Amino acid sequence: ATSIGMLFFLIGKAAFAGAEAKCSGRKLKLVTPGNCQTSLLYQKLSLEKGSAELCGEPMPLNGAMVSAATQKAVCDWIMAGAMP
Repeated sequence: ATSIGMLFFLIGKAAFAGAEAKCSGRKLKLVTPGNCQTSLLYQKLSLEKGSAELCGEPMPLNGAMVSAATQKAVCDWIMAGAMP
């Protein structure tokens, strides 16, 4: 499997297990199937460091942001239900 395919598979498993993260006293779902804008995974891939909406640091931690095409693929996958 491709690395992005493996990422989708692992995150999909977590999404349906109800994975959440706490950030500044609020609970955020790692993936909200059908809504990439409220999914922490997508936010961490698409928001720049210092963005008020970003919880913690962007991904990947050390390096350039992922490409717009990868961001779109992640968003499309989430919008389609985030199935593994």
